[in-house]
Amino acid sequence: MKIKDDLNKLFKDFYEENFCTDENNFKEILMEEINYKNAPMGKKIHEIKDDEGKNFEVYYSQIKNDERKNLSLFLQLILPYFIEGANVIEIEENFWHYFFLYEKIENKRWKIIGFCTINHFHLDLFKYRSMISQFFILNPYQRMGFGLKLLEVIKY
Repeated sequence: MKIKDDLNKLFKDFYEENFCTDENNFKEILMEEINYKNAPMGKKIHEIKDDEGKNFEVYYSQIKNDERKNLSLFLQLILPYFIEGANVIEIEENFWHYFFLYEKIENKRWKIIGFCTINHFHLDLFKYRSMISQFFILNPYQRMGFGLKLLEVIKY
């Protein structure tokens, strides 16, 4: 007889304190996410307008403060659902650079479409090599050219 995995235990082990099992608490967190109206973090570096007139913006950020670390952690934790073998990066390093792609919607709201992480590997004190570590576009926006547009913006 095959024993089934305890998914709650697996999720709790992976997500640690970020795992919610209380239904009411989950609904509160979900409503907070739905009503999120803060501007994207980082510096806007590019705007994209598609054929339908929708506005998209690319923001650049280094992960240095707690608010950005929380967004980074959220993005890191969804990757294993979409990419087999995806690893969570070590956020505490100062050499990670994020590029976020957002859709700008009404009422000063933004919807994240995808992101890219780049790491600077230092060869010596003054030289480094940049490497794309993660590149992810959410499923509903795949095969629409957003990945290519984001890649073209990254001239780092």
